[in-house]
Amino acid sequence: MKKLHKILILLYCTQITIASAERLTLHHESTNSTFHLNWNSNAVLQTSSNLLQWQDLRNPAPYTPALEEITAFYQLRLPDYLLINNLTKSSDAALLDWQGNPVHIWNSAYNFGGGIYLLEDRTLLKPGRIQTTSPFGGGGTGGNLRLLDWDSTVLWDYNYYSPSNYCAHHDIEPLPNGNILLIAWEYIDNDQAIALGRDPAKINNLWPDTIVELKPISTNSAQIVWKWRAIDHLIQDENPDLPNYGIISEHPHRININYPLNSFSSDWLHLNSIDYHPELDQILISCPTFNEIWIIDHNITTEEAAGPAGDLLYRWGNPAAYDLGTTEDQQLGYQHDAHWIPADLPGAGNILLFNNGRHRASGGQDAYSSADEIIPPPHP
Repeated sequence: MKKLHKILILLYCTQITIASAERLTLHHESTNSTFHLNWNSNAVLQTSSNLLQWQDLRNPAPYTPALEEITAFYQLRLPDYLLINNLTKSSDAALLDWQGNPVHIWNSAYNFGGGIYLLEDRTLLKPGRIQTTSPFGGGGTGGNLRLLDWDSTVLWDYNYYSPSNYCAHHDIEPLPNGNILLIAWEYIDNDQAIALGRDPAKINNLWPDTIVELKPISTNSAQIVWKWRAIDHLIQDENPDLPNYGIISEHPHRININYPLNSFSSDWLHLNSIDYHPELDQILISCPTFNEIWIIDHNITTEEAAGPAGDLLYRWGNPAAYDLGTTEDQQLGYQHDAHWIPADLPGAGNILLFNNGRHRASGGQDAYSSADEIIPPPHP
């Protein structure tokens, strides 16, 4: 199952910085509610506040493809089209040209529930938000997956949701074999969390994350063919009489169940993106609450994934999360959309992400967000 590249544009910032001499900045003009996109201080695009009607300021008429420099930097715009959620209502998805004109609109019964993917056969894989998701809720809540034909006919409709048990959220990843990876919360009550080493002072139930691989069956069913659970890979230094006890810094391949230190949230990890590398058979996930990206192995069975083989192969962004650094070493701040750059684009094999940059607001610094390209180890 192949897909077109998804696009994520987040505007929680006033500046997007590229790790090179070039600088891409987004400025908001409050007097007329427009945004200007500048490249090396030169205004090149302008849009209204709805971010749909971009105008090429270098050659405004007739419209021609703009910003080859930005396109080379892993396509903040697709070559021809932009795929977005919520064009006219919260349940639709749309394909736009770069003048902001709708090329096609899909309608769905469910509101936005995560990243959408347009596949090469023109079908749309769209997560939806189930409204009765108690106790799960908050940003990114999903629970439903639908495969829509070009005319919005539902080809496959499946819920990965069970009250008080589990719920899909945030992102999915279509795989080359036709299966689908998804991120899901699972519910852990207070007693279970304490038995795993959670600090009793932080108890508010827990929603640890799982990674699930689904094989679609027929029109409304699926088989779970692979699963990874965060709670199988924990470390804690609170209680030596409980499992997973150890020195945090000596186990960087494991997840500290009591980090972040000041967090009491049930949504403890809040994984918000997932990507797959077919050559390495590895999975890349973003953990914004830890300010890290993680890589895990997919070339193992579910049973192996529950043991040491399923521990983190690679993590980057915040060594304080495993007691081998301080806030001064932190590189990421609540990042989104971590993914490997595909083989046919510049920087192939590197990791690209949107760094919200929350950590930059401390120590008197000006907060800003950035698009960061990371060169990972050859084979984490």
